[in-house]
Amino acid sequence: DWYLSREGAPQFEDPGPVRAFAASGWVRFAPPEFVIAGGSQATVRFTLTVPPDTEPGGYRTGLLFDFTPEEPDPAVRTKKVTVKSRIATLVYVHVAHAGRPGQPGNADGRS
Repeated sequence: DWYLSREGAPQFEDPGPVRAFAASGWVRFAPPEFVIAGGSQATVRFTLTVPPDTEPGGYRTGLLFDFTPEEPDPAVRTKKVTVKSRIATLVYVHVAHAGRPGQPGNADGRS
């Protein structure tokens, strides 16, 4: 979950069970966790499913990706600085009012 600070910067929080306008529980990754070798590329797939009883409005979630270097060999004594990084993609979800069949905004997806 996230919100914007007074300065306009995203602030991230652990997903909570009862946070207004949070969509974090709607997201599923496949696979949920994986390791990418250095210099490689990978595609991240996710599905966002809006629960059927969701009230119309704007909802949000963040997709966060952590980058952690491999652990050094414990047999080798070295002094070094480890830098961990995180990239976030902010997702807004607009849940529309259900319209009449065949009209824009219809919950069955027809327009």
